[in-house]
Amino acid sequence: MRPFSLIRVLVLCLTALPACFLGILILKFSVDVPFWDQWDIAHFFEKISRGSLSFGDLFAQQNEYRQFFPYIIFIALGWLTGWDVRYEMLLSFFLACLVAFNIFRLGEVTLGGNLVPRLLVFLLSNLLVLSPMQYENWLFGIQVVYFMPIACITTCMVVTYTSLGAKTKFLICMCLSTISTFSSANGLLCWVLIPPVLVLSNPQHDLMKKKWLRLGWMVGFTLNVLLYLYDYQKPLHHPSLAEALIHPMQAIYYFIVFLGTPLGVGRHPLLVAKVVGIVLTLAYVLSCIYSLKFSSDPALARRTICWLMLGTYSVITAMMVTFGRLGFGVEQALSTRYTTFSLYLVVALVYLLPIIIEDIMNRSYLTINRSVIDQLISLAAVVLIMLHLLMLVPVSRQMSERRRVLLQAKASLLFINFVQDESLTKNLFPNLPLLKEQANSLDNLCYLRPGLIKSNRVQDIQGNFHSVAKDYGSFDGLSKAGHNVYLASGWATLPYRKEPADVVLLAYEKGEDDSVVFQLAHIETERELVATGEEFIARSVLRWQKSFTLDKLPTNPVMVSAWAFDANTGKAFKLDGVHVIQRAE
Repeated sequence: MRPFSLIRVLVLCLTALPACFLGILILKFSVDVPFWDQWDIAHFFEKISRGSLSFGDLFAQQNEYRQFFPYIIFIALGWLTGWDVRYEMLLSFFLACLVAFNIFRLGEVTLGGNLVPRLLVFLLSNLLVLSPMQYENWLFGIQVVYFMPIACITTCMVVTYTSLGAKTKFLICMCLSTISTFSSANGLLCWVLIPPVLVLSNPQHDLMKKKWLRLGWMVGFTLNVLLYLYDYQKPLHHPSLAEALIHPMQAIYYFIVFLGTPLGVGRHPLLVAKVVGIVLTLAYVLSCIYSLKFSSDPALARRTICWLMLGTYSVITAMMVTFGRLGFGVEQALSTRYTTFSLYLVVALVYLLPIIIEDIMNRSYLTINRSVIDQLISLAAVVLIMLHLLMLVPVSRQMSERRRVLLQAKASLLFINFVQDESLTKNLFPNLPLLKEQANSLDNLCYLRPGLIKSNRVQDIQGNFHSVAKDYGSFDGLSKAGHNVYLASGWATLPYRKEPADVVLLAYEKGEDDSVVFQLAHIETERELVATGEEFIARSVLRWQKSFTLDKLPTNPVMVSAWAFDANTGKAFKLDGVHVIQRAE
C-alpha cells in the first residue's frame, strides 16, 4: 500500500473512533430504569394494555414540547423491548450517527479539496457531534427529542443537494419538518432554515418562481404553528420570559456562554465558555457578512448556505433557551445537555472557514498556498483531539457517577412497596405516590427488570455465591446515636460484579432464617490513609452507614444483619457480622 493511501485509511479509521468510543461508554454506563420525565409517559403502557390510549394523549404538551413522534417511538420500542430504556439511549446514538453521516455528505458536495483534509474536517465534526460531553443526554433515553430536530434538519439539507425533482424535495422536507416540529421545542426551526438551502443549493433551478411550492410550504408551516400552539400552556415552574428583557446584559452573557459550552473545558468552565462563545459568535458573524457580500456568486452560495443555516440552528436555539431559562441563572447555560444544541455552531464554522478562506484566495484578496490551509486544518484537528482527550477522564467519571446514582435509585425502587427511601424523590421522581402507582403498574406489565420485590423477607431474594462474606463486605458497627436512634455502618461490594453494592439492606431477625428488611443504606466512597511500613497511602473505601429508630422493630433483643443488594438481578448477599440491640428496660 502506498504511503498516501495508508494515510487515507488511517484518517478514515480515526473518523470512526468517536462513534466507537461513545457507543462503548453508553453500553457500559447505561442503566435500565426510567427516571424523571420518563415516568410521565409510563401511563401510556397501562392505557395500551386497557386499549384506551388516544391521539390526545400523544399530542398532549410535555413542558414546552409536543412530543408526538417521539412518543410513538417510545411506545413502539417499549412494546418490542418491555420498555428497556437503554434502547432509547441507543436510538439517540444512532440519530447522532445519522447526523454525522449527513454532515459527511454535505462536506463532500461543499468542501472540495483533497480527501485527507476533508476527512480531517469530518473528524473534527465527529468529535463534536459524538462528544461524550453530552453525557446527560446519552444516558437519558427520553432525550431522543433533542436529537430528532437536528437529524431532520441535516437530512433535509442532504436531500436539497440531490438530483431529485423540486416537488419530491419539497414533499420530503415538509414531512421531515413536521416530524421535527412535533419532537422538540426548537423543532419549528426546520421550517425556517430549510427554504434558503432549497433555493440556493441548486441555483440552476429557480424555485422562487414556483409559487405553488412556496405557498405549500407556507401553508404547512402555518398549520404546524397553529397545531403546536393549540391549547398551549406555559409551564408554571419555568421562569418568566421577561427576564431577558429586564436583564439584557445577563441575557447576552447567558447567550454567549451557551454557545461556548461545547469547548468550555477546564477548571474555570464559565470563563472559558464565555471567551470561546465570543470567538465563535464573532467568527460566525464575519462568515455571514462575507457570504452576504458575495451572495451574487451562486457557487459560493451553494457551498456555504447549508453551513450558515446549521450555525443559525444553534444561534436561534441559544436565543430561545436564553429567554426560557435565564431566570435559573447564567451558570445554568453550562448544562451539558444543552451542548447537543450549541455544538452545531462549531461544526458549521469547521466547514465554513476553509470554504471562505479558499474563496478569499481565489479572489486574490489573500495569497496563501493551499497546503497552508491543509496544515491549519491538521493543527485544528490536533487541538480539538487534545481538548477531547482532556475531557474524557472527567466526563467518564461523571458518567460512572450517574450510573452509580441510578443503580442506587433502581434498587430503592424495587423495595418501594416496603421501604420509602429518600433517594426515590431525589434521584428518580419527585412525586412518591405517583411513582409507586406507576412502578406497580409497570411491574404488572413485566416492564421492570427485575420486578418489584414481592416480600420484605431477605431469604426470598438471597443469592447463591460460594464465597466468604467478609471478602465482599461487613457490618462493622452499630452504635447508639441518640434517644431511640442507632447508627449502623460498614463496607460492601457485590461478590461477582467487583463493584459497590447498589444498596445495603438492613434487616432484623424475626426468627431462624427469617430476616425482614426495614431500612436501605447507600454506599459512599471515602478516602482514608493506610499505613504501609513507614509511609501512609490514600485509598478509596466503599463505606455505608444508616441511622434508624427502633419504632418499627420488635422488642428485646433485636438482632440486625446487613445484606449487599444487586439492582440488576434483585439478589441479596449477607455481609459479615450481626449486631444485637438490647433495649433499655
